[in-house]
Amino acid sequence: METKDPVEPMHVKTFRKPSKAQPFAWIKSVILSVVILTIISGFAIILGKNKKRPADWVYINALKTNEHVKLPDGSNVVLRKGSEIHYSSDFGREKRNVYLNGEAYFIIGRSSLPFQVETLNGITTGNLNSFLITSRDSVEHLIVLEGNANFFSNKKKGLMIVINKGEKADISGQEVIRTAIEGQNYLSWQNQKLTFEKTPLTRVASDLFDYYGIPVRIAEDMNGNEIWVSGQFENRSLDSVLEEIAAKTHLIIRKEGQSIWISYPIKPKLQPEPKEKKKSTPAITTLPPQKSQPPPNKKNRKKWWMFWK
Repeated sequence: METKDPVEPMHVKTFRKPSKAQPFAWIKSVILSVVILTIISGFAIILGKNKKRPADWVYINALKTNEHVKLPDGSNVVLRKGSEIHYSSDFGREKRNVYLNGEAYFIIGRSSLPFQVETLNGITTGNLNSFLITSRDSVEHLIVLEGNANFFSNKKKGLMIVINKGEKADISGQEVIRTAIEGQNYLSWQNQKLTFEKTPLTRVASDLFDYYGIPVRIAEDMNGNEIWVSGQFENRSLDSVLEEIAAKTHLIIRKEGQSIWISYPIKPKLQPEPKEKKKSTPAITTLPPQKSQPPPNKKNRKKWWMFWK
C-alpha cells in the first residue's frame, strides 16, 4: 500500500534556517563603487589638463573672402582670405592667446592681460596696439602701425626684440631683420587699393605679387630701382593695372605661363641702307682743235645790168 505524506495542519507554520550572509556586504560594494568613480574622475582631470576637448576651442577660417572677427575682449581682427585663427573658449579670463596661420590685421582692445599671438614664433603686445602679421611656411613679417610689439623666438630661447611703431620685422629661422616700413600698400588686401607715388619698379612688382598672387619679373637688362611708377588703382583687375602701367612707363608687359614679365620695348633692327652705285661717267675724249675755216669769200660779181652803164 502506498504511504501518503502526512498533511500539515493549517495552523502549523514551518520555519527554514536562513543562509549565512556576511555582515555589512553592502558597505563594501558602496566603497568599491566610490573608489572606481574616484579613479575614473582622476584620469579625466589629468587628461583634461593635458588636452582640451575640441569644444573648448573656437576656430575661424576665412575660406572665400576676408573675415572680420571681434574677440571676446573687444579686440578686432581682419583675417585675410585663406587664413585661420583659433582661441580658447575662456579667452580673456586668465589669458589672451590667439593662434594664427596666414595673415591678419589686429587692433587690440583694452585689458589688464597681455595680448599674445602664437605663430611659428610669438608676439606679445599691450593695449590699443595695431599690427599686421604674415606667417606662412618658414617666413614671417610683422608690421607695427600703433604702439609696439615684443617678438620672441620659439626656436632660439632668450631672443626677444622690440618692434616700434612704423617698423617692420622680417623673420626667417633665427634671423630677424628690422627696417622702416616701405610704401603704403601693406593693407591693400583689406582696403582693395594700390597706391604708387614715384615708387621704384622693383617695389611695384613686389606689391603686385602680394596683392594678386602672381609673380612679376623684371628683365635682367633693366634696373628696376631707376624706373618709377605713379598711380592709384582701387578695386581694379590685374590686366587693367598692367595696361595702365605699361602706358605710363612705355614698357612691354606680357604674361608667360604663371608669371608676368616686364621689359624694354624691342627696338627694330635697322637694315643697312643699300650703298649707292657710283654712276659711271662716260670717258671724255678730247678731239684736236679744228681750225676754223673762214667763210667762203664771195666774189664780187657785177650784176648784168650794170654793164649798160
